[in-house]
Amino acid sequence: MKRSIALLLMLPQLVQAQSLPEKHYPKGYFRNPLNVPMELAGNFGELRPNHFHSGLDLKTQQRENLPVHAAAEGYVSRIGVSHTGFGNVLYITHPNGYTTVYAHLNKFFPQLDAYVERKQYEQESWAVDLTIPPNLFPVKRAISLPGAATQEAPPARTSTSKSAIHKPKNR
Repeated sequence: MKRSIALLLMLPQLVQAQSLPEKHYPKGYFRNPLNVPMELAGNFGELRPNHFHSGLDLKTQQRENLPVHAAAEGYVSRIGVSHTGFGNVLYITHPNGYTTVYAHLNKFFPQLDAYVERKQYEQESWAVDLTIPPNLFPVKRAISLPGAATQEAPPARTSTSKSAIHKPKNR
């Protein structure tokens, strides 16, 4: 009897704890970053051997070097080059506060590629993680960012998050 009364007294708190605040995500704001139908090769949160997958991998119809487009206008806010995880990765921060991430790129667009190479020589390191000033590389919605890999190799990855520049824990 005491357990039943305790459960009834706690029921309102339990119900309220389960309700999530309503989120208002922009609809129609972002475009498909590839000019092929959007098909997933990997899903966000998917269990991998030693981590959770932290993005959406898009199939490229078994083609390499498809143009990758900015999902919306903004500016390049972060660039990474690594032999693990995302490989060549580009972060675009958008005026609405969201950041889109483009990973597994074969190369960057020429001006960005030259900037990365200069920074690699300055840091004397091939692997770099660079924070970029907002005015250095503005992008428009239709800018091309060459480089998605094939379906057999790591596919193009994109993810969107509401934040300033973020550092993913799992890759």
